[in-house]
Amino acid sequence: MKTSLLSILLGAFCLGAEAQTAIPNGNFENWDQTNFENPKYYFQTSNIQLLDRGLPFNCEKTTDAYHGSFAIRLTTVGDNSNQMFGYFVNTYQPEGDPTQWHGGMPFDQNPTGMRGYFKSNIAAGDTGLIFVAFSKGGTNIGFYGYQFTGQQSNYTSFEFAFNPPLSQTPDSMIFGATSSNALMNQMVVGSTLTLDSISLLGVSSQPAQLNGDFEEWTTTTVESVSKWYREGEWDTIPQKSTDAYKGSYALRLETGLGHDNGQPRAYARSLSTGYYPQNCNPCDQLGGYPFTNQTDTLVFWFKYVSAGGSKGALMYSVKNAGQVIGGNYIELPQSASYQKMEIPIYVSQVPDTLVVQFQSARWEDSIPSAVGSYLIVDEVQLKSAPLTTAVTTPQRAEINVYPNPSKGEIFFDAREIIPGSEMQIVFINSLGQMVQVTEWTEARQAIHLEGLPKGLYFYQVNSQGISVKTGSIVIE
Repeated sequence: MKTSLLSILLGAFCLGAEAQTAIPNGNFENWDQTNFENPKYYFQTSNIQLLDRGLPFNCEKTTDAYHGSFAIRLTTVGDNSNQMFGYFVNTYQPEGDPTQWHGGMPFDQNPTGMRGYFKSNIAAGDTGLIFVAFSKGGTNIGFYGYQFTGQQSNYTSFEFAFNPPLSQTPDSMIFGATSSNALMNQMVVGSTLTLDSISLLGVSSQPAQLNGDFEEWTTTTVESVSKWYREGEWDTIPQKSTDAYKGSYALRLETGLGHDNGQPRAYARSLSTGYYPQNCNPCDQLGGYPFTNQTDTLVFWFKYVSAGGSKGALMYSVKNAGQVIGGNYIELPQSASYQKMEIPIYVSQVPDTLVVQFQSARWEDSIPSAVGSYLIVDEVQLKSAPLTTAVTTPQRAEINVYPNPSKGEIFFDAREIIPGSEMQIVFINSLGQMVQVTEWTEARQAIHLEGLPKGLYFYQVNSQGISVKTGSIVIE
């Protein structure tokens, strides 16, 4: 009868641990490998932003060419809440005032315009476009664009002049195109633009890096974190770090360099279990994962290397029926070694979703000196649903408990305690009541039970919430 009671109690412990779903891939052991093609010299495309959004690649090489073997096709994909226009550009995705864009490919001629061939299926109310920006010495000296509308099932020529003409010879050029009017934050799912044989007018030779016939393509292989979403316009792929707290891998987010209205600035890299829909400001993240506890604790380990006084950041939000009912924002200080962080979660009503987001810097850490700061995160979990990364079950056979019977002092000897194993010893009396819980912090741990009545007691040794040994002792 006593053994049966213990089994019931231990079963209740297990049910309690499994009632809340663990944070998916919170140990960052699972990474997805994806291959896609980009037009050569155009390293920034919409394909990169679609890696973890559940949408098809929309900057594609097509054999439906006007000339040669290949052309490029851009498509706006998604639904009402998750959309992405197709684009390519030969620099980091520019934003802000186009008349301030600068950089791109080396170019030192004075063109008068641009021409090429296109097919289109642009939805009503939408506009495909190509754009060109010239600069010299880091300053924009001209921006030009051409818009496409309607349907054109056969290749048709287009040509436009640079008006007003360039007043001086540039040293660099940005060129890109989109399937929707990205400059106006406007898009309609289904809009398609196919381009081929793009060339500059009024020049003695075409720049080598223009690749305007789209015959040259490069294959990109990237690894992205399973079950998580990247956020932000200035994306680099989050890195798989072998500097793990447990297991083989951890997550590394590094602050990168971008531009805002032509001025350099730092942009934090971000990873979240949710995602922001396109064209929403302000709005809450969609996605997340099922969460029903009103009280819990978010636990993770991190390292942080600061640049320019930056700090890392964690944000979480708890939702019910799509509405945010709780959340918190925590700054993460510099730390050369792994530090454990525990964040309490409390909401006044039963939730249905939890969204967790990490950033390599705070949004206000925008000065260029913050570039290069990085955050390493591992073992993101809830206390109610702990991870089991690198738990070594052979400790079942190696844990010795003595003396038994005992006068009250008992030794638990595991020979070795695994760092971060969070071992705990639970004592239960013959009535099935938990009478003592002790944290196990040393290889040979002395437990004092002299204050308990004499009789039979059961014990359970847990490692990260998982039972690794059970047994009984007698106190005389």
